[in-house]
Amino acid sequence: MLHRVPEGRARELTAAVAELGGVFDGNLTQQTTHLVCASVRSDKYTVARSEGFCQCVTREWLDRSRAAGRFLADTAPYAVRPLLR
Repeated sequence: MLHRVPEGRARELTAAVAELGGVFDGNLTQQTTHLVCASVRSDKYTVARSEGFCQCVTREWLDRSRAAGRFLADTAPYAVRPLLR
């Protein structure tokens, strides 16, 4: 699912998900495997992290997955992380 992504970019990323065999769903559910987001300041991010049922990744993960022609298994380099204060 995509969170806080501009509409034009959202269409492009949704198409990338479909190309790679994934399914886009705008709802955060127990079946969500990845949340693509740019910020930790969202309710969906907070729920995903606290419940631990999906990976929270940057758009770069999806871009690089698309370039590789498959979803990248290693999400660690693309994990959305809280800002250090």
